[in-house]
Amino acid sequence: ISGMPLTFTAGVRQETTHVTSTGIGRLPTSITPSETDKTLLTVNFGPSTEVTAKNDYSHLLPAVDVKLEVMPDLILRVDASRTLTRPTLNLLTPVLNIGSGQRVGALTANGGNPTLSPYLAENFDVAAEWYYAPNSYAAVNFFLKNVSNFIVQGTQRQTINGVIDPSTGQPAQFSVSQRVNGPEATVRGVELALQHTFGDTGFGVSGSFTKVYG
Repeated sequence: ISGMPLTFTAGVRQETTHVTSTGIGRLPTSITPSETDKTLLTVNFGPSTEVTAKNDYSHLLPAVDVKLEVMPDLILRVDASRTLTRPTLNLLTPVLNIGSGQRVGALTANGGNPTLSPYLAENFDVAAEWYYAPNSYAAVNFFLKNVSNFIVQGTQRQTINGVIDPSTGQPAQFSVSQRVNGPEATVRGVELALQHTFGDTGFGVSGSFTKVYG
């Protein structure tokens, strides 16, 4: 472009993930009311057993990079990509912790969530790089990330193993506290970077600064 070299690079990959999460836990088999306290329920459990849950997801992840050499030592870049980050393994356990003593109308449990989806980020970057001396440079990068499937702490009502609530005669509804995929979030900011070498001494300094808004 007007004598300035332009490099365009694009790629795409398909990420398909099959999750099988297994743990050891006890499933509730029945709920019985207390004979002395009408507000108290007792949850009865079967023996410890293997609990397994599965989840599948697939995402298309494109990426584009454009580099313009304004001068031999000054480069402008524009990048766009979609990336994913999977949940950490400790959040994917299928085992729920259920107290044996519960209250009528307030059944609770907590644990992992093997159906979590990964973070998905739409990334946009505009950068300038100045190579002012051999092995030395200064750079500035402005970035914007739109993150979906943000993982937050949440509570969902659900049945567990089909046990019946004796106070209603219906399948028991537990308020389960676990990590869930929440709303979208926007992260934006600027990065500054500097690397300077002292001639041919082999010594130098480098540093970076990032300001993030979200």
